[in-house]
Amino acid sequence: MYIHDKPVFLKGDVEYNISIGLRIRSVEEPLIRDRCRAVMEELGIEGISAKNAYSLSAGRAHLVSIARGFVLDPEIIFLDEPFTYLDSEKRSLLAKALQRRRALGRGWLWYHMIWRWLGLLGLIGL
Repeated sequence: MYIHDKPVFLKGDVEYNISIGLRIRSVEEPLIRDRCRAVMEELGIEGISAKNAYSLSAGRAHLVSIARGFVLDPEIIFLDEPFTYLDSEKRSLLAKALQRRRALGRGWLWYHMIWRWLGLLGLIGL
C-alpha cells in the first residue's frame, strides 16, 4: 500500500474517509466501526471522527490518510513523508504505531522520494 503525503478525500467525515477501503471490500459495518476506532485512537485522532474531511489541517489530514492505510492492515506500507506536518506528539504516536506493525510482521518503508525507491526495487518503470 502506498500512502501519499498529500491525501485526497471523499465527501464526508473523517471516519467515512478512513473506512472507505473496508467498505469497498464489503466488510461488515460493526467490524468497520471497530477497526476505524482502533486506528483513530492509535494515531490520536479519535476526537475528529465526525469532522468534515475537507476542513482538516495539513497534519490531521495526513494522519487521516495514514489511518486509511493502516485500517486495511496491509503487509507492507510505503509512506511518502510520513512525519510531514506532524507535531512532536503525533510524530511519537505514529512512530509507536509503526513499531507495533513491525512487531506484528508488517513492513513499512518511508522516503521523501518514494518513486525513486520503487524504481530501484523494480516495482515501477522510471
